[in-house]
Order: sequence, then structure tokens, then C-alpha cells
Amino acid sequence: ERRRGLLMMGSAHTINVESVLFVLDEILPALRARGVADEDLVVHVIGPNMNHQTLIADHREKRNVRLHGRVRGAQLDALFNDTKVFVSPAVSGPASFKTKNLEALARGLPVVTSRLGALGLHRNAGRGHSNTGVCIVAAHPQLLADAVGELLLNETLWRTASAGALAFARTHYHPRNLEIEVQSLLAATGL
Repeated sequence: ERRRGLLMMGSAHTINVESVLFVLDEILPALRARGVADEDLVVHVIGPNMNHQTLIADHREKRNVRLHGRVRGAQLDALFNDTKVFVSPAVSGPASFKTKNLEALARGLPVVTSRLGALGLHRNAGRGHSNTGVCIVAAHPQLLADAVGELLLNETLWRTASAGALAFARTHYHPRNLEIEVQSLLAATGL
């Protein structure tokens, strides 16, 4: 069965709600205008306490968002295996490493994110579509929609990005590789 739709992750924290609404209000219309099929315009949101968000609830009635709450195990695996693109626009908030992006990459799900969302992933991730599975663009609706749309509509690009995501996560974030890097940093500082 073909992968469909978008996946997002986050609790009901203001910056996560803002990102979900940004995708629903700004990116989905641009994808629809680009000719992306309705089946690919469903946004699956993983994370606790999103159900009480009135603004998101309005979108639920339009059937373009599915709130899954806190998920684990087989249900989490199914969402990562059934969706096509992990979207993490990070339009505001503190500068921090987004582990959700790494989780998606480690599962072979290409990530489209903003520069803020990519903090910590800049290890040779590159800009735009690359062989890393990470697509970093400005937090602009049309640029994000173009990047997502290319992955939804171009199966060859998606396969390359998926394989790149797995390789990127294994190369840069495998525990042994991180241990070597930390040891190198400690040695460089004389500790």
C-alpha cells in the first residue's frame, strides 16, 4: 500500500500548535493549488493534549487533520510507516535540537523543516532536497509547500530522500559515532 499524507509531532505547547496551524492554514492550500491529491493532504499529528485546541478542532471537521494523541509501539510504527513526509516547520520558539526530526530520519521518513527546526541537524544536511533526507527551507509557506509537494509527487525523489534519511541518522547519530565525537571534543579541550 502506498504511503500517504504528512506527519507532525508535538504536544499542545503554543509553538507546536502554531506549527500545526501554519501547515493547515498556509501549506495545505498551497499544496492543493499545486495539484496534490486530497488523500495526501491529511496531516497526522502525534502528541498529547492537542484535542482541546479549538482552532485545530475546526480543521478536524474538514477531515484534513487527524489528532492521534500520545502513541507508542505498533501505533507509532504504523504512523511512521504509512505517512510520506515529516513536516516540522518550527515557525517560532527557542533555538533547540528537535529530536522529533531525528526520530523521523531514523525511520526513513524524509523531513521538511525550517532553519529553526533544523538546528542540530546541520551536519552536512544541506539546503533544499539533498541525499540526507533533510530538506531545509525558509519558514515561508510557499517554500515549505514546494519542498513537501516535490516529495509527495516525485516517487524517485522520495525514495532517494528516504534512503538518505536512514543513512544520515546512522552516520551522524549512531551512539558509537556520537561517542567518538564527544571524545574528540573532550580531547580537543584538554579534558
